[in-house]
Amino acid sequence: SNRAAAAYVGTPTPMNGRGGGLANFGVIESILRTTFSDNQALGHGTGEGRGGGLDNRGRIGAIVSSTFVGNLAEGGFDVLSGGGDSFGGGLANVGEIGRIVASTFVGNRCPPSEISALFQGGGIYTSPDYEAGNVPYPGVIVTSSLLAGNEANGAPDCYSTVPFSSGGFNLALFPDGSCHFSAPSDLVGVDPQVEPLADNGCTIALPGGSCLPTVALAAT
Repeated sequence: SNRAAAAYVGTPTPMNGRGGGLANFGVIESILRTTFSDNQALGHGTGEGRGGGLDNRGRIGAIVSSTFVGNLAEGGFDVLSGGGDSFGGGLANVGEIGRIVASTFVGNRCPPSEISALFQGGGIYTSPDYEAGNVPYPGVIVTSSLLAGNEANGAPDCYSTVPFSSGGFNLALFPDGSCHFSAPSDLVGVDPQVEPLADNGCTIALPGGSCLPTVALAAT
């Protein structure tokens, strides 16, 4: 559990909070078998909160067999000026990510608010032209992944402003239409009845013998 919280003593100057678990500005070939859990990215004043679990402004080749659960991205609040935007409770990508494979996004939040601000992509938010301009980007491909139980008043599970395609075998409960889970093997709008994050066993143990915490599906 980590926190990226912008803070300023005195006048509530807008300051952004980005990358509660990890903020990447460089190049990462792959993120493998990693859990981002209960991290927070909190803005200050009217500053934005972005990437509660992971905020990517660089390049990540692939995210594989990883879990994003219970992370929070929340913009700040100023009584006079209103609130800041909230993007990507689990994962925010304003750089480049090639593939997301066999990964889980559950229970991540961009909390809704009555104030005038954007709250998009509770699970995944991807918008590489947000800061970098309209640079060539082939878009992210998502395969064999689960998105459910995330929270945002704009696209609870997934929001994208650039090409976003499915490699098949995904389950997405409430994705925005900008995230194209349209492969024949995809399930959209189906509640997977997820269980809390726990040690559910594994085939490859971590050093010391324990298993990476994962999210299991309830038996029906």
